[in-house]
Amino acid sequence: MTSNQSVKQVETCDQHSQQPRQILWPIPAPQERYSCHDIRTENLKRCVTCDDDWSRSSQSGPGKEGDKVFENGRKNGPIKGTCEDMCPAKEAHLRRTNKLVDKLEMGQESGVNTPNPRRMVKKFLNSTFKVDGMDSHDVRTPSTLLATTKYLITRIADDPEVDFSRSYEFICDRLRGVRQDLMIQDIHDETRIQILEYCTTFHLYASYELHNCPPQVYDDHLNGKFLRECFGQLLSSYAELKVITCRRILMESAFLLMDFGSAEALDRYRYLPNSVRKNKTYQLCQRLNFLAFSGNYHCILHSLENLHSLLKIAMNLRLPTVMELYFRALCHGFNSSGGKFPLEKLVEILIPYNKDRDNSLEWIKEAVINTRAEIDEEHLRFQKNNYTSDHKIPRRKWKSIDDEIVEPKIMGLLWVN
Repeated sequence: MTSNQSVKQVETCDQHSQQPRQILWPIPAPQERYSCHDIRTENLKRCVTCDDDWSRSSQSGPGKEGDKVFENGRKNGPIKGTCEDMCPAKEAHLRRTNKLVDKLEMGQESGVNTPNPRRMVKKFLNSTFKVDGMDSHDVRTPSTLLATTKYLITRIADDPEVDFSRSYEFICDRLRGVRQDLMIQDIHDETRIQILEYCTTFHLYASYELHNCPPQVYDDHLNGKFLRECFGQLLSSYAELKVITCRRILMESAFLLMDFGSAEALDRYRYLPNSVRKNKTYQLCQRLNFLAFSGNYHCILHSLENLHSLLKIAMNLRLPTVMELYFRALCHGFNSSGGKFPLEKLVEILIPYNKDRDNSLEWIKEAVINTRAEIDEEHLRFQKNNYTSDHKIPRRKWKSIDDEIVEPKIMGLLWVN
C-alpha cells in the first residue's frame, strides 16, 4: 500500500464467530482518481463502436481482460481486401451447401431456379469472431464495394418488377455488409462517400415508402437507426475530405430537416464551408429550423412546395409533429363554444402540398377525430379543454412527392438540377 493511499476501515461481523472484524482496502487519493478517470476516457475513445452488433470488445475468457478493438471492429487492425466478386468464394460455397441462398440471388437455368454466383452478394457478419477470422480474400476491394452498392440499388431496389417491400430486408442486410467491409479496411476516400450517399438515400426512401408496412416486413425504428448511422458517417467523411459537391449540399439540407428543431443540426452551420452555407437550398432548410424554434408552423407548412424530392421525404419524418403542434395552436386560438371553423379552410392551412388538398378532406377528419373535436360534414368546432396531447397524426404518402419520384426511384432522388 503506497503512502499516498488512504485506508478505509469497515466493521463487519464474521459469519461464524459473530465477532466484529476490520476490512481494510486502499482508496485512491483524489489526484489518482482523476488520473484513473482520464485513462478510462482514453480507452473509451479508442474503442469507437460503429455497429453494436459486431464492433464491441469481446472477453477473451473468464477473469481476463478484453482484447483491444480498433475503429474498424477488428482486433488486428485494418486489412486490404482483394476479393473482386460481390460474394467471396468461401461464403458462396458455404451458403450453397447449406441452402442459405436468397430468392433474389437465384437465376433461371433450364427453367429451374438455381443459385447464380453473379447475383450472390456477401451478407453482413454479426459476430466479432467471424470478422476477426477474415483474411484479404474474404474482403471486397473498394471498387467492388461501389459496384455492389450500385447493383443493389439499380438492379434490385429500382427494379419495377421486384416488390420493394420484398427486397428491402435483403438490400438492407447487404448494404450493412458493404459498410462493414469499408470499416474493416478503414477506407476514407471518395468511394466511401459515394457508397454512403447511396445507403442514406435508400434508407430515406424506405422510411417514406414502407412506413405503413407491418413490423415483420419493415421496422421503422431499425431503419431510423441505420439512417442515422449512415448520415453520421457521411457528414464526417464530407468534413474530413473537404468535399464540396451538389450532393453534399443536398445531404446537409436533408440532415437539417431530418433533425428538425435540433440544436445540434443548427450548430453544425458554424463548421460548414461558405459555399454550403450560402446555398439557397441550405438557407431555406436553415430558415425552416428557425421557424420551428419560434413556433411559426404555418410558414413551415407553406414553404415545402418547392423543395427537392429528397428533402420532402426527409421532412416527411417530422411533418406529423409539425401538424400536431399547429393543430394544438389552432385549438387554443380558435377555442369557442359556439363558433365553427370550415373544414376546407383547415385542409388548406394544414396540407402542405397543393396537389393533395383536393383529396385530403377525409384524411383530415380521421386525423383529428381523436382530439375530441366536434366535427360535422363541413365544419369543426375547436375545444381546447377537450384537446388531448396523446393524439398522434400518422405519417402518410403524398401525391406531390409520388409524382416527382421518377424511375429510377432511388437513383433519381440523387439527381440535382
